[in-house]
Amino acid sequence: MIERGWCREIFFLSLSLLLMSCAAGPEIDKYPRAQIDRPFTLPRGVAAWQIFAPYVFASDSSDSIAVPPIPIPLVWKSSLSDTVTLNWFLLPLELSFQLDYSDDHVLGLNAGVHGLGYASGELGFMIIPATSLFYRKKISSNTAIEGTLSADFTYRSGNLGSSWGTGVTFGPRFQLSEFWSVSPAVTGQLVYESFQVLKPAAGASLPAKKTAFQLPLSLSLVWSVGRQWDLGLNYVFRAIGEQNNFKGHRGYLNATHFW
Repeated sequence: MIERGWCREIFFLSLSLLLMSCAAGPEIDKYPRAQIDRPFTLPRGVAAWQIFAPYVFASDSSDSIAVPPIPIPLVWKSSLSDTVTLNWFLLPLELSFQLDYSDDHVLGLNAGVHGLGYASGELGFMIIPATSLFYRKKISSNTAIEGTLSADFTYRSGNLGSSWGTGVTFGPRFQLSEFWSVSPAVTGQLVYESFQVLKPAAGASLPAKKTAFQLPLSLSLVWSVGRQWDLGLNYVFRAIGEQNNFKGHRGYLNATHFW
């Protein structure tokens, strides 16, 4: 009951904030509604606010877990110039840099901190710096090829240790109409983890390491509802390269308001 009440409070707070920011300036007209034509960063004078509701279902050989959708209204984007956008969600933040943009291609870089916090016990202090390089090449007016190189590092001061990952995401983008876009993609990622394993017989926890190559599959659908609104649906399936017969389904609905 407490969780449901908290979710309702977040929902109504989100609606209130959206209604307060409905007015749009003339700069919004510079931002294309078709996903395939959009630059990597927001035009100067344009801002965006996003609420998303993730859903997760995962299972392995011994257990399963389901996390119901909970609206999270914590993603903001502020244009610092035509080529630099600040993406922030409370304390963790990220900068987007548009390196090149023309009628047929886009090149952009993201760099920032995707996680920061502290918890008692095994976790301790944690920080996750991350970066990614994005490229899109149009091959026709309604078809493009998109690719992303990404890397992240997770540092934990506690017993759980640290990890890093690097990956390549590749797939087409189909602009079904000016307002509808769909993008299937596959990601090849290499993940390395170092952690502590409790060995009761030895009377201590011993260091261990694990490296895995994974191949998540994803699908993204975006609808430009109006000049100031996008609605999106994303789905990610994880099974290839996972251990213990793990299968993961992650989806989320998101609404983005521009002004």
